[in-house]
Amino acid sequence: MGVFSFYTKKHTYLTNLLTNDIINVKDVSYETKRGEIMTEREAILSRVCENELFSSLKTKDLLPFYKDGEIYTSKYKSGDVIYSSEKFVSAIGFIVKGSAKVIKKGSDLVVGRLFENDVFGCQSLFLSGQYFTNEIVAVSDTTVLFIAKSVVSNLLSFNSVFSFDYIRYLSKRIYFLNNRIINFTGGTAESRLANYLLSSFGDYKTFVLDISLSSLAVSLDIGRASLYRGFDKLISDGAIERKGKVIRLLDKDVLISFIK
Repeated sequence: MGVFSFYTKKHTYLTNLLTNDIINVKDVSYETKRGEIMTEREAILSRVCENELFSSLKTKDLLPFYKDGEIYTSKYKSGDVIYSSEKFVSAIGFIVKGSAKVIKKGSDLVVGRLFENDVFGCQSLFLSGQYFTNEIVAVSDTTVLFIAKSVVSNLLSFNSVFSFDYIRYLSKRIYFLNNRIINFTGGTAESRLANYLLSSFGDYKTFVLDISLSSLAVSLDIGRASLYRGFDKLISDGAIERKGKVIRLLDKDVLISFIK
């Protein structure tokens, strides 16, 4: 019987389990430091229930769907397309391991990043693939847990708390995206750049800029000289540090202050 660390925050206790192939998860039991006995399936689903969207649920609420194949996992190599209008899945995705970037279709602009325990696909779940205008691409070896539309439909029909949580989550996403539009299309070069960097960092302190500065300037609708001045301002004020394409977050509050 294995023993693995127990955490209650963003990065939970599955680190050692994730080195295994969980596409065909076996009902092997593990003991947590709390003395709880969990199968691998239960341990994975317990992470899902830590996400705010599924926080009203218990592992036992999802486990039957996992056993029926309506909840399943897929693995991707770096550079693989996980989700797009052409590769559309009627399911909510949950990042079990690795990370991904959200790219505006037809361009190199990274409009968002996904890290472990993040979800995607909620807004387009009940639409067809043509409405999903971005591409989600694996940045590293990535494992995704998919929760089929049939599962979500069942939960929405019979669990009123989950229904309210789902509506609240979508409302927050609308508010967030409206602010993103405002910041990407208005304000100073510093505010547009700060907004872009903030979404790129996610929960991490460092990320690698994976498009050219010329492309970034075009995407932010600012001149290249303005982009350089924006970087200089954010650096001089202590918000970030930049070495080539490697950007390191020094003070998140200072970075946010450029957006307000």
